[in-house]
Amino acid sequence: MTTTSSESGSISTDMHLAPVDPWDEGPPGINGPDIHGASRGKPFLYAVPATGERPINFSAGGLPAGLRLDSATGHITGAAEQEGEYQVLLRAENRHGKSEKEFAIIIGGGLALTPPMGWNSWNAWRRWIDDDKVRAAADGLVSSGLAARGYQYVNIDSCWQGERGGKHNAIQPNSKFPDMGALAEHIHAAGLKFGIYSTPWTVPWGCKPEEAMKDWGGGRLIGCSSGEPDPDYWADCTKEGRYVGINKHEPEDVAQWVDWGIDFLKYDWSRTDPKSTERMGRVRSSMGVSLLASSTWRRPATRCRSVLKTLALPGLSVSGTSGSGAIQAGSVTGCPLKCRPTARSLSC
Repeated sequence: MTTTSSESGSISTDMHLAPVDPWDEGPPGINGPDIHGASRGKPFLYAVPATGERPINFSAGGLPAGLRLDSATGHITGAAEQEGEYQVLLRAENRHGKSEKEFAIIIGGGLALTPPMGWNSWNAWRRWIDDDKVRAAADGLVSSGLAARGYQYVNIDSCWQGERGGKHNAIQPNSKFPDMGALAEHIHAAGLKFGIYSTPWTVPWGCKPEEAMKDWGGGRLIGCSSGEPDPDYWADCTKEGRYVGINKHEPEDVAQWVDWGIDFLKYDWSRTDPKSTERMGRVRSSMGVSLLASSTWRRPATRCRSVLKTLALPGLSVSGTSGSGAIQAGSVTGCPLKCRPTARSLSC
């Protein structure tokens, strides 16, 4: 970094980034975690993250029954037939050499066994996010080599929401997202996973109604509840709708997300209350869906443990987003204020 003073007295700073090793040259190297969690009988997707000159030929030994690997892309897909821990040997080979990596696939033991790594739209685009920008982010993770180094998630934050409707009477996308199912297919075809944003409040954070009307002709954003404030919950701002409403819509919204092919939910509100996390956990578990849930913790340290425990219902993996915006995986006995983030969400 160099800093100089101009004649006007202002300061100009030149930033020099460290060189990055090429991701698509030389012999193959298999990256990413040593373990991956998934649910039995649910769609499975894991793209083996590997650097090295293309083409690379991928193979694997010991995959669970029901899973298959595409030798050209390195994408492992299908649906595992039985729960258990499977020791897999991943292999990658190109004209320069070969690489192997021992890899454990855990079926039925939770989803967030390692910190989710990926891209979130908020710091990059805020309310101006749209379908084209999300597709570009997914393509960018691949073309930049970040996917080859283990980044998997492409997550839309707030301001995708339109009105409630459709066959599930769920939150529908606004005009900026003409086909969520097609967007999910684009992301999955790249070997990546697709995340979405919501809240147990009647109105999420994101933008004001007048901003939505000006930017895309939309109205007030909506969340997973409606109606008057539920007296059993703390209200952040009743006037602006930031409260848990008397009518709860998690079953309808989760059903819609499953139809679209959503893999990740950022569930965002303050104060974070155990009852809302528990309710979302029950819905997700009762429907038997494979959806990684992330909650924004904004509670005092003394309340962290109860929030984590409610997130850790059967079938619901524990994951969270700290107030600083870092994605982390928590434990059912730990506190997110003590467990410092180990992987940051990319915003670019």
